[in-house]
Order: sequence, then structure tokens, then C-alpha cells
Amino acid sequence: MFCRVSMIRFDAERLAEAHRMWLTVSVPKALAQKGCRNMRGFRNLDDPAMMIIVSEWDNREDADSYMNSPAHDEMMKDYGTLIKGIEGRYPGALIQ
Repeated sequence: MFCRVSMIRFDAERLAEAHRMWLTVSVPKALAQKGCRNMRGFRNLDDPAMMIIVSEWDNREDADSYMNSPAHDEMMKDYGTLIKGIEGRYPGALIQ
């Protein structure tokens, strides 16, 4: 299994809207993609505008395919000014 951890900074004044969009738009779109097993979102307790997203995939190829797809680009555009920055994307593999 492959995981990608993304750290996304949202507009601090519109966190409820950003979190709602993540739950109702981003998660269903990702889960509909080939190889996506799970999506988890965490709010940074020390920096509430920072969301840590962990996506779990069958393999890196499926994750990269979605990240580079027009569907992902369109979804990111839908966020508009809600996203203030992407502060990191980190690949990982499950230790077994």
C-alpha cells in the first residue's frame, strides 16, 4: 500500500467551508479513483488553518495518476481562494 501525506493551509476565516468542501467534494472524488482505499483529514491542533490529509492507495502509480489528472486539477480550482498554500506532499509506504 502507498500513502501520500499532504499539508494544506486554508483561509483561517473560512475553515468550516473548507472542511465541508473536503468532506463532500474531495473525499468522494478521490475514493472514486482507481486504487484509492481511504482518505483521512486531520486538523493541526497548533495551527487550525493547516489540514493534514493522508490518502491511502493500492500503489504509487494510481496516486500519481490521480494527482496529475484533469479531475484533480479541476477539484483544486473549485477551492479557489479557500486554499492559501500547499506546504508539503510526502510519499510513503506502509511498514509491515
